[in-house]
Amino acid sequence: MLGDRRFCAFCAISLLPLFIFGQTYTTFPVVLTSYLHVSSAAWGLLMSFMALLIVVTQYPAVRAVRRLDPMFQVALASTLFGLGVGLTAFVPAAWPLLLTIAALALAQALFGPVTSAIVAHLAPVEIRGRYMGAWTFVWTAGQSSLGPIVGGVLLARFGPHATYIVILAMGFVGAGLYPLLRARPAGAAARPAPPGHEPAAAPPVRAVHDP
Repeated sequence: MLGDRRFCAFCAISLLPLFIFGQTYTTFPVVLTSYLHVSSAAWGLLMSFMALLIVVTQYPAVRAVRRLDPMFQVALASTLFGLGVGLTAFVPAAWPLLLTIAALALAQALFGPVTSAIVAHLAPVEIRGRYMGAWTFVWTAGQSSLGPIVGGVLLARFGPHATYIVILAMGFVGAGLYPLLRARPAGAAARPAPPGHEPAAAPPVRAVHDP
């Protein structure tokens, strides 16, 4: 699995939007309540609004982008993550804030199912469980570890504006890197099988001699 460079690159790039995703329940509410002066009650309503949008838009959103290359789909999700979180520190607590919340909801609606489908497609059937396990580790590391820790340090050291400019940039960087991992065109050499799963050699062909 670690020899699959495309998969490893996909995991590394995905740490960028996952880092942004990790701000949702850590630095994001701090910025909203402490800097934009959104009340705790309004914060709860905004989270309910975001959850409702995810439920309503996930299925039609995934269907709407199904004709795009999967790497373009996840690049779109990375862009929406950057906009949904990164612009929060620069908008008033009014309808522009609702638009950033909507962008964040749409990013979550796309990112989860699309990335899982990409990992399943990249994985050879025989060791798909290893790939999905590694992807779960990357997801947890980005969203639940790196995101909260590094985001909190940046917010405390540099303030919301500088921190959220970095977050906005990370969303766009991820969007620019994902398309580099698009599938090879038809006729390209097939990916070598992982060690221990090479196909069996074909039996020798015997010559047929006429009597």
